[in-house]
Amino acid sequence: MGTGWAVLVTVGGGDDDGPVVVDRRRAELVEGPGRFVYHLAAELPPAEAEAVASEAGAAAAAAAATALADVVRAAEAAGHRLARAVVVGPPGNGVGPVAEAVRTHTTIHTAEGELYRSAVRAACRAAGLVVDHVPARELADRAALTLGRPPEAVAATVARLGRELGPPWRRQHKDAALAAWMSFAE
Repeated sequence: MGTGWAVLVTVGGGDDDGPVVVDRRRAELVEGPGRFVYHLAAELPPAEAEAVASEAGAAAAAAAATALADVVRAAEAAGHRLARAVVVGPPGNGVGPVAEAVRTHTTIHTAEGELYRSAVRAACRAAGLVVDHVPARELADRAALTLGRPPEAVAATVARLGRELGPPWRRQHKDAALAAWMSFAE
């Protein structure tokens, strides 16, 4: 997940060597400078800031719903049915009032992250998926524990998936694939 975008990776059951990647994509939720919605809102009068944040939230929700519908169609075309989604990051409680979100640079970044994670979570729930959360800093350890494999073996499998697919295979792709794989065992 990044400011204004999300990486979506769908995995299916493989063999004892791990899962196979069914689909991967980057979903643009809000493009251009407007993706830094709370940075922009901090410079606006309160009423305008609320309107800008509301518009960005609606745009992100619509884009996430469209992206997820595309993912579901791709999975179904490959013979898979999606049941779960895992959002890497905190569970979140939605974004609070804009005035609170723009108090500090840290709260601005927190609000922007939550805005985009909330849009993805809502799209997943609307599609009937069970949504789980894993904080990024806990992902590797929790995955190894859940999968019953040594951390090195888990990392090697995720690296292999990337080699098989080719670029891009950045940290967000690896985290998304690992979270999806882990959801099989839960």
